[in-house]
Amino acid sequence: GDFSIDFVEGNDKLKDLKGLLCQPLESLISRITGIGFGLHIVWRNWKRISRSDILVSTVDTCGLPLSMLKSMGVLSQPLIYFSQGLSDRIERLPDNFINRFVKTKYIKWIGSANRIVVLGNGAVQSMEKTFDLSNGKVSAVHFGVDDNFWSPGDMPEIKDYILSIGSDQARDYDTLLKATGKYPLHIVTRLKIKNISPSHNVTVKSDYSDLELRDLYRRCRFVVIPIKDISQPSGQSATLQAMACGKTVILTQTGGLWDSTVMIHNNNCILVPPSDPDSLRDAINYIWQNHDISVNISKAARKTIESHYSSRQFANKLLEYINETSREI
Repeated sequence: GDFSIDFVEGNDKLKDLKGLLCQPLESLISRITGIGFGLHIVWRNWKRISRSDILVSTVDTCGLPLSMLKSMGVLSQPLIYFSQGLSDRIERLPDNFINRFVKTKYIKWIGSANRIVVLGNGAVQSMEKTFDLSNGKVSAVHFGVDDNFWSPGDMPEIKDYILSIGSDQARDYDTLLKATGKYPLHIVTRLKIKNISPSHNVTVKSDYSDLELRDLYRRCRFVVIPIKDISQPSGQSATLQAMACGKTVILTQTGGLWDSTVMIHNNNCILVPPSDPDSLRDAINYIWQNHDISVNISKAARKTIESHYSSRQFANKLLEYINETSREI
């Protein structure tokens, strides 16, 4: 069916009474779990939220307070809740009374959502186990990129550097630095990277527009996305953007790899085990020294984006979930 859509998002620069009143609770929860709790966002936009027929939360920061209010009966609308890494954060908490109490509350809150959506097959079981969710309540929808914008372009001049992109805490730049040696490496991240020695040939920057990022993808030799072994599908957007630009991606094969039936080693990507600098070094040497193989993988990568991971396919799957939920009202 057709829907009219309204968007709600936070504004950290806005200072008002609602934000001040919510801050103590939000700060406490954030300190315990490491994930935000945007109750003030919900409060500020309550009129628009309460008038909606279906709610779709795309981040845990908003999904948690919405699910809390739904479990309390304050919200009655169906809730589709996208979760990205929450189960990993909760499972890593030390075992003490406070953390067990928080987990109990989260189980109750998240269980009130009509559908939980994660961005990869590997995260489904983790969400079900951590939050005691019944089979079928958690679904995977594969993230998609704009394959018209993220594209190979008109054969730009390739330069001799390896590119790595990402700022989430699951990035494993320590392993990457151990593996790259003296290869020229360009890292795009807001993270503070330690252990960069004078022998490393590394550039670290973060302030790029999408047009500039696309140019970095197009001109690099290949892309490396090093990930710690978690169930969250980390590194997804950077990997798919690079593949859409027709680049070979060396990617860590973690428990959160979004679809192991599509992401195939030596076909459309190169997969390496986590926290293994020797294997990563071998993969980097292999792709650097075998241009023809890299070209074949790059072509297959672009076709994979077109057939599986475009933003159109992502939107169609989300629309399918919305239609299913609307029929349940």
